[in-house]
Amino acid sequence: PQELGFIQEYTKLPNSNKTVIHIQDAHCNYAAQKSISEILNYITTEYGIDAVNCEGGKDSYDLTVFTDIGDKEIREKTSDFFVREGVVSAAEYFAVNNPKEVRLWGVEDADLYIKNLSIYRDSLAHKDEADRYIKSIGYILDNIKRRVYSQELLEFDAYYTKYKDNKTGFKEYMVYLIMAAEKKMIDIKAFQDIHMLSQTLEQEDKISFKRANNEKDEIVDRLKKVLSRNEFADLMTKVGQLKAERIPQAGFYSYLVKKAKSIKLDLENYPELQKYIVYISLYDAIDRTKVAKEIDTLEDKIREPLYENDTQRELSVLSKNLVLTKNIFDISLTRDDYTYYMEHRAAFAVVNYVNFIDREAPLYKIKATLDENITKLDQYREGMEQFYECSIERDKAFIKNIKFTDHDRPNSIIITGGFHTENLRELFKKENV
Repeated sequence: PQELGFIQEYTKLPNSNKTVIHIQDAHCNYAAQKSISEILNYITTEYGIDAVNCEGGKDSYDLTVFTDIGDKEIREKTSDFFVREGVVSAAEYFAVNNPKEVRLWGVEDADLYIKNLSIYRDSLAHKDEADRYIKSIGYILDNIKRRVYSQELLEFDAYYTKYKDNKTGFKEYMVYLIMAAEKKMIDIKAFQDIHMLSQTLEQEDKISFKRANNEKDEIVDRLKKVLSRNEFADLMTKVGQLKAERIPQAGFYSYLVKKAKSIKLDLENYPELQKYIVYISLYDAIDRTKVAKEIDTLEDKIREPLYENDTQRELSVLSKNLVLTKNIFDISLTRDDYTYYMEHRAAFAVVNYVNFIDREAPLYKIKATLDENITKLDQYREGMEQFYECSIERDKAFIKNIKFTDHDRPNSIIITGGFHTENLRELFKKENV
């Protein structure tokens, strides 16, 4: 159901007999936990999958501290309180209140998990200090940018930094990137999914959504008058599912078009609805995972022609690396960003920033005094590497420890945080799942 989440990607392997539904979690976020609980309710009811595998646990779960509460209402309120506190997860909450529907299984290797947790806890001791060092370097680099960058490069850098820092939304950033690419005569068609996204955004600006909805209602009203009783019931079910966002829009409108054609209804009389159907179809065809990879390539293609000299290029790389350094400590690094980091690890060393600042700041009479202990940032960053490496090792444990249903075709659900997503996706493919 679309009101609970969206399908990021699915993979069909022709010779596989196992299916996993991987739910990406936002830890300790109450709204996310409630949505995941509803997703579990939907999947268990519709498909009978009772094996739910959980990050953060090992082997079977003992939930008797909750399930021993006989009064269902008190049990629900008690477990809900602990979800709000961030102590109980969505899977635990669902299992507590639906004890016969699912079997919870922890997929962790206990030693790896404790190691990962210890590294994270240790990092908190110097998090504020690391943030202060990063902020001081960033302040000086921003001052140098204003003297060194062209206006166009400054604009690109501002959008990139805000996007990576989650201060600019995805749509706004994509609109900017597409416009910047057009200015530089970069053919967006070479980026298949970004091209589809750009077409979707163009359609969005041309549609009157209110009129499209009115036209949809008009067709539904006309169908009501001519359909058989069974067809009418089916139509009302589909309309109800659309309103409750329990059916994909593309699926509903495909159904509506077929029904309209079956009574020879001329869709040319519904121009806004036609535009909306094209818009929905385009959006549905976009592979969000591929868009993320295409963005990286497009950014490089736009940025490269903006450089007028090696100083600008060096400053741009340092600035990008500093944004990613901040994300390392915030534990908001994506898997692709981490891969980039490991491939360019030496470029993240503090000495690169110090040498650049010592060389460039005096040329523009910029006061640039860094903390004498700033090289500690390297030590703290290298400590965080262990956190990410340990997280990747845990993925292997998840694959090894996962439990499936006992049905003829083994099925399973696994719930993990976002950083595990891309690596698990590849590991599942290798395991023919």
